[in-house]
Amino acid sequence: ILSEKQLLKRHFPFLRFKIEFGKLLCYGFFQPTPYSPVYHYRLEWEPGTAPKVFPVNPFRCPEIISFEKFLILFFTE
Repeated sequence: ILSEKQLLKRHFPFLRFKIEFGKLLCYGFFQPTPYSPVYHYRLEWEPGTAPKVFPVNPFRCPEIISFEKFLILFFTE
């Protein structure tokens, strides 16, 4: 988990990281435009599983996809 944390820190320095109960937790926020609300989200990952994304505030958070050094966010219907 420590190596994944370091790799993510290097590529996504705007996220905050924490390791708790064998899970890597990442916290971040995104504001698509200056007029949009700020979306706060939490990503959870533990070895052997797919990462999970949870909206923190507001509760309708965009989907988040990692693509190399970029985060792509979009709404699903």
